[in-house]
Amino acid sequence: MAIEEYWRALLDGTRSELLESYRGQGLITANEVIEAGVRSLAELTPQQLLAAWIEQNLVSRTGFRDAEGRDLESSIGPYPARLWAFHVAHEIAVHADDVDMPIDPAETADRQRWLAAVSRFALTELKDDVSVEVSGDTYVVRQGDLVIELDEAAFVAGTTGRAGPRALTPEERDLLSLGY
Repeated sequence: MAIEEYWRALLDGTRSELLESYRGQGLITANEVIEAGVRSLAELTPQQLLAAWIEQNLVSRTGFRDAEGRDLESSIGPYPARLWAFHVAHEIAVHADDVDMPIDPAETADRQRWLAAVSRFALTELKDDVSVEVSGDTYVVRQGDLVIELDEAAFVAGTTGRAGPRALTPEERDLLSLGY
């Protein structure tokens, strides 16, 4: 739940102090912080872990709603709370898929379109030299001479780091990666 701790630090303006506390523990990279967070939760039962996450996530979601109209300090400088919330929602949806959260079959198509739209936004925001054109179910991703044509499912899989309906080259994986 290190990510919830990070989001709360963004919301209350203590991001720098949190990062300093990580450095003080010898945690430098995001993966090191995540691994330490996972280790700290190892003794919890799945039910305890879920209950703790629900509680912490409610605090984060409320905080993002309350921060509407504000900029939050981030690694890239001030960033709108509304867009942070957008990215947080995307990350939660991706990880919900990772743990096979049940999805109402009636919502599957709309959810896939939403994930594709957010992935498109995040990818072009993250990488200034990338463009994504959509025509029907076809996503054409361009970065210089590299052009990838994917259907919606393969685009979402590629941007969320999952195995998709077609194998990607290492260059294609790098291009599509959002870093989640």
